[in-house]
Amino acid sequence: MTRRGCSRATVPFFGRILSLLFAALCAFCVPSFAETGVVRGMAVGLHGSAPLAMAALGDRFLFDADDGTFGKELWATRGPGAIPLLVADINSGSGSSNPGCFAVLGDRLYFAANDGVHGGELWSSDGTQAGTRMVADLVTAAGEGSAPAKLVAAGGALFFEASDASGDRELWKSDGTTEGTTLLRDIRPGPSGSRISSIVPVGGRVFFSADDGVHGIELWTSDGTADGTRLVRDIRRGGGGSMPSSLVAGTGEVFFLADDGVSGRAVWRSDGTRSGTRIAAAFAQGTLRWTSDMAYGNGVLVFAADDGVHGLEPWILRDGDDSPSLLSDVAAGLASSAPSCFTFVGDRFFFQADDALHGTQLWASDGTESGTTMVAEIRAGGTLFGSAASFVAFGNRLVFPADDGKSGMELWISDGTAEGT
Repeated sequence: MTRRGCSRATVPFFGRILSLLFAALCAFCVPSFAETGVVRGMAVGLHGSAPLAMAALGDRFLFDADDGTFGKELWATRGPGAIPLLVADINSGSGSSNPGCFAVLGDRLYFAANDGVHGGELWSSDGTQAGTRMVADLVTAAGEGSAPAKLVAAGGALFFEASDASGDRELWKSDGTTEGTTLLRDIRPGPSGSRISSIVPVGGRVFFSADDGVHGIELWTSDGTADGTRLVRDIRRGGGGSMPSSLVAGTGEVFFLADDGVSGRAVWRSDGTRSGTRIAAAFAQGTLRWTSDMAYGNGVLVFAADDGVHGLEPWILRDGDDSPSLLSDVAAGLASSAPSCFTFVGDRFFFQADDALHGTQLWASDGTESGTTMVAEIRAGGTLFGSAASFVAFGNRLVFPADDGKSGMELWISDGTAEGT
């Protein structure tokens, strides 16, 4: 295990320099902590700018951040060494628009934001102030919004969950225009809504879990039409539902966790047909504990599970295999490394885990046991990271939020080496 190849002593020095520049320059022209591996350091001190939502848009990286002046707004950077710029002060003044749920469609970023007038609604941006605008005001009552969530792009359209004026949360679709933003199907009429979750794109369609009020929460799919929005299979017969969760796009299919009432909670796979929806990985009932973290890439599904022997550790299921295998016992024995935030970047994937020696740190793997190693000890004793949605591939590197104990929660970047983190 190696430590990061940079000097911690540089952080306070650059923090003092940043404080001076912050006072002299406009609030959004702040240098990044390129020397320490931080993509940018905006809020001076230990609090950090707390980035949570992020996405790559062309050669730029867009993210939400609070610089201590504008509140939580949309920012952009071109990477380490580049000056981060405020894209738009959507909720002008000291208020926060809290942009989130990022999804890229074409050359635009789509997200949820609150301008302080229309409530939380669907917005889009091309990365410029002039090109940042509200797409549609779905709930027109003053101050009330549709609260868009779970945005994904598929088949040239944007799919998302949102509320209408009655509070009924259902599946919507947008082509990026006001008139092209419409309710796709009212799966469960009434204010209770269909309880949509885990929307993922597979090819030109999406898979998601929903409750139509008859079958319970089950797996659904949509090709972007009302007629093509349908139940895939009633996995657990009756109104209880199999509770599909942690949906992950594979090659022409979707992987997810579900419980059919017989095999316990297991990994399932589906190609969108009833016959093609089946268990992909199951252990003897009661011996395996699944978590909500799964990811797919390079013909491999990686997930966290506890087989009762190794604790909660990373497992993999390769395309063509009938059963999963333990990738690495990161925290030896019954101890659990609790891996999460699996993110594929090129020919490997990153994740956070605790080997019981260094605390929670950044790890990387090429899919083999010997190739699964700790990348860097960002903070001695353990590092606080963001959520899985905050781990994003940017070219051949990973961008993620982390707290090194000095800069607060800020954006970091890694090429998979200690020196490159």
